[in-house]
Amino acid sequence: MPRLILVACFFLILQACTKDKIHVEPQISYQELNDTEFFTCVDTIIAHPSGCGWIIQPADSMTQRTLDLDGDGTADFNITCTSFYNFVSASYPCANYNSTIIINGIDTNAFIATTGMFIDSRKYALSDSIRSTDQWRSSAALLLFVQQAPFTTTFDGLAYFGLKMKKNGEDWFGWVQLEKNTYKIRILSHAVKTGQSTGIKAGEH
Repeated sequence: MPRLILVACFFLILQACTKDKIHVEPQISYQELNDTEFFTCVDTIIAHPSGCGWIIQPADSMTQRTLDLDGDGTADFNITCTSFYNFVSASYPCANYNSTIIINGIDTNAFIATTGMFIDSRKYALSDSIRSTDQWRSSAALLLFVQQAPFTTTFDGLAYFGLKMKKNGEDWFGWVQLEKNTYKIRILSHAVKTGQSTGIKAGEH
């Protein structure tokens, strides 16, 4: 009988240890924003009088939207569309007109996945893995046409972008789905795992 009791205690302890090792994925906070309108900082494109090509108008404008990734009532990211004039060339005046759409973390605990080439944002397709091992920066370009910048980037149509937050000492991974049409952009949906994890799939909710 003592042996049976000893064996029973062993199995109970083993079962308790096994339960402790079971990994439970954190819940996902998801928000769909289908009624969101496009926003832009560019009203039109016109031919430059010199004949150098097309330029954006207005040449000095900014429009911004915020993103509350975890739904706690505090904005975590900005998406900012900016057009600006910066003189760099008299012989090719079209080079003086610049435009950007940048996504950035509002504080030091918010990050965007990049390709690793400067601040070029990484685009994900549906169900692509967004991982902790991806490259992360506090800001990234969704569109960048600046004459003095070392690269250009843009996209059109639908794309997912990886987001990360440091919250409660944990890494929370999420995504945002954006739709862009030339210089117009809108937020369609976003989600985040509300707890420590090593990543999330684009579109997962």
